[in-house]
Amino acid sequence: MERHQAGELIGDRFCIIGILESGGIGTTYEATDEQTQTCVALKALYFNYLNARISVFL
Repeated sequence: MERHQAGELIGDRFCIIGILESGGIGTTYEATDEQTQTCVALKALYFNYLNARISVFL
């Protein structure tokens, strides 16, 4: 499972600071919103969880 690294910029806006928590459906990261200079939490969902959920709704 590939994880984002500290300093990585996501969507040309959010700079990863570190991992807050990792669980069954994804990883939550602490990040800085570069546009507003505020601290935010980003949730990255695992693909296998997304595929299972998508198949349920189709």
